[in-house]
Amino acid sequence: MLTGLILAAAALFVPQDKVQVSSAEIRPVAGSESAFQVVVDLEVEIGWHVYHPSQDPALGEPISLSVSGEGIRATGKTSSLSPAKPHMEQIGGQILMYQWLDGAPQLVLPVELSDPSLPLEAEVSVKYQVCDDRVCLPTTSQTVTAAWNPASPGEAVAALPSQGGAREGEATPAQNEQEPGPLAELDGEKIKITGRFLSATVPQGGAVRLRIETTVEEGWHIYDPLMAEDVPGVPLAAKTAAEGFVLSAPLEPQQDPIEHVEDFGFGPLTYLWVEGTGAFEAELKVAAEPGEYTIPVELNWMVCDESVCLDAGNDTLQIKLTVTEGDADAAAGILSDATRGAEDGGVDEGGAKGAVEGAPGVQEGGIAGEGEDRGWINKPAGEALDEGFWNLIWAAMLAGLATILTPCVFPMIPITVSFFTKRAEQGKGSALGNATAYTAGIIFTFVGLGIGMAAIMGASGANAVASNAWVNLAIGALFVFLAFSLLGFFDIKPPKFLANFASKAQAEGQTKSGYAPVMLMAVAFSVTAFTCTVAFVGTVLGLAATGEWWYATAAMFAYALVFAMPFFFLALFPNMLQKMPSAGGWMNAVKVSFGYLELIAAWKFLSATDRQWQLEWLTRPVVVVLTVIPLLLWAAYMFGLYMTKGDYGQRPPRTVGRASVGVLALGAAIYLISGFPKGPYEHLWMEAYLPPEYYGRALTAEEEALVADLPEGVSLGPLSVAWHEGYESALEEGRKRNAPVFLDFTGITCVNCLKMEGNIFPKEEVAPLIKQMVRAHLYVDKAPYGKRNSAFQEKHYKGASQPYYAVMNPHTEKTLAVFEGYDPDPSAFAEVLQAGIEKALEQGLETLPIVTLASGGE
Repeated sequence: MLTGLILAAAALFVPQDKVQVSSAEIRPVAGSESAFQVVVDLEVEIGWHVYHPSQDPALGEPISLSVSGEGIRATGKTSSLSPAKPHMEQIGGQILMYQWLDGAPQLVLPVELSDPSLPLEAEVSVKYQVCDDRVCLPTTSQTVTAAWNPASPGEAVAALPSQGGAREGEATPAQNEQEPGPLAELDGEKIKITGRFLSATVPQGGAVRLRIETTVEEGWHIYDPLMAEDVPGVPLAAKTAAEGFVLSAPLEPQQDPIEHVEDFGFGPLTYLWVEGTGAFEAELKVAAEPGEYTIPVELNWMVCDESVCLDAGNDTLQIKLTVTEGDADAAAGILSDATRGAEDGGVDEGGAKGAVEGAPGVQEGGIAGEGEDRGWINKPAGEALDEGFWNLIWAAMLAGLATILTPCVFPMIPITVSFFTKRAEQGKGSALGNATAYTAGIIFTFVGLGIGMAAIMGASGANAVASNAWVNLAIGALFVFLAFSLLGFFDIKPPKFLANFASKAQAEGQTKSGYAPVMLMAVAFSVTAFTCTVAFVGTVLGLAATGEWWYATAAMFAYALVFAMPFFFLALFPNMLQKMPSAGGWMNAVKVSFGYLELIAAWKFLSATDRQWQLEWLTRPVVVVLTVIPLLLWAAYMFGLYMTKGDYGQRPPRTVGRASVGVLALGAAIYLISGFPKGPYEHLWMEAYLPPEYYGRALTAEEEALVADLPEGVSLGPLSVAWHEGYESALEEGRKRNAPVFLDFTGITCVNCLKMEGNIFPKEEVAPLIKQMVRAHLYVDKAPYGKRNSAFQEKHYKGASQPYYAVMNPHTEKTLAVFEGYDPDPSAFAEVLQAGIEKALEQGLETLPIVTLASGGE
């Protein structure tokens, strides 16, 4: 209760002007002489939202309009011409569905005028509750004046279903009197879809309802159009590219979906299923000239059962419609509204196409990347796979090699190989067969771990998991825990039941014939070597959690393959056993070395959590210090200055090998200290490892003066210049200053983003170009703008990979140039930016002046 009072009190001191009424008009309805609407346009501050008129009042105050004055009365309920954005919250064990409106929503209220031939003024009251991700302000209202002038009636608007006497989402009586249009059908895997217009004819300037019906095979389902954007899956969606026709979105379900909640350990996800037969409707506004038309309605969907999802479906219904004579002025209004409200993100004809002509991600005159293969820009086709996957495979193989050299494993190689060589001599299989079975058993054990992890992660999407602050915190803590184990502070031992299983399997392997006991023996060996293997396996699985769902399986296969190879080859060539080095203190040195490396790696994940929570504890100088300390301790150990538990009281010998590793560790520490506390670090891996230079650092007097003048939603970012955190405010500033907008889609956990921002942005051929544009630093994994920035990228560029850069004309919202992915060549990046700026200048835009501060910013 005390917490609630504190929040309520705090809300009273928050400025209450988060919602502005930008216009209020009384406008006629197309095709009617007696129907009118009050049309209200709002502007909701970035990061805030109001509730859709269809919102359950028990969960939040739905926005509503009321009207008062002589000669006017409301004849229906408030509707929104802007679609709601579903948002789910878990409170206790209950999933609550909220319907948000943000940005610039448009509301309408059907009204009746007693005498439309006379001018009048009416008072329109807008009642709403405005909220952000943390707090809701008290319900409030604004009153504005809307005028009606019969001499200048304004643009006609399409009729609402309620103005025909039907409930919203149902056909109007006029439509019911008409015969429905012809049926169009298509068959997909496990699904059949039909579509038709509820009226076969529609007047120009009017609207008609589109009805889509789906039939899914028993045991399968599709996803409801209103399922939240952050839930994995492809909801049913429809759109049309037909000229002169505007289709509303999203589709309106005509039945309640089935809520299905999954929790994969990172918070519940509520899926909205539609099973069996489903019906969905949308409104098609018609501006086309009278005539016979076949409207292409493109559909997207995904069919799933409880264990698997088929590939996302995409097909087009060709639906016939007849347009009759109507209101040409209303038709013009439909086109005008569509132009103003569209966020098509199309690439301007002749615009720059990335670093290479015709690069993926850009389509001349259309949506970037629409209908194209999502390759990586600036990379040959053979390099289209994410570099992170191959980095993971190399790390897994290195971990497998390191595991071989640990005290738990290395001494066992000659003993184990000799054992099943003698087993072959006794007639229990061949040496090759025993070695193959043993190797397969080891691989089976570790790949099983990978498959298990993939099964857990698969449905929720590992990319979303990787950007979760709690996941990064858990991985970082795991690395610290495993590092201290490798350094000898404690041993991680398998559960007793696994140890008993291993002993039993080994005994059976010695006495039974056939290869199955040998494979079982390999599983047992993997368990008994748990103390050493767990640290490396945990590391590989932790790294795999930052990639695609199948990364864990592939990484474990690579790890197990390298780990098992000595057993296989030494069994084929037994005389090589005599040449193997004997066990000794060098193995503990390997173990300690990897312990320090794990401790250093932990700071990357912990600093990602720090940045997501904006704690500003693990800034670049702090991480540098926390990295230098393990490096110095590692160097000291390799120089023989102290002992660990694994040395058993004997000071390690000073050898050339140990001294060489010590020199490398000491050199790395000196290199880090040389750039302390800011940098620069020319090596790309350092920029990927460390937090951004600008994060949490103390500002100069000039920068403090600059920051003090920055509006909300704008902060100091790369190059020590101002960056917008949301795309809406960046486009608004671009329009005001008539300047191109540079969009930087980035992520806190995006390694390649840090490389670009730390090493490519500051280059002399790149920095001046960025500073000549309005800049937006669009994090896709950080509140409060993350989800909106991600949705904006997916909608405009048909992809969700970062880094991704675009130059945009803020007036037309056309993309002038794009650059996708990381490229170590700054000239390639500069070439694309220059091309975008030149295109902007051709279209009448102007570049911003560059004012350089002493700190390097502007």
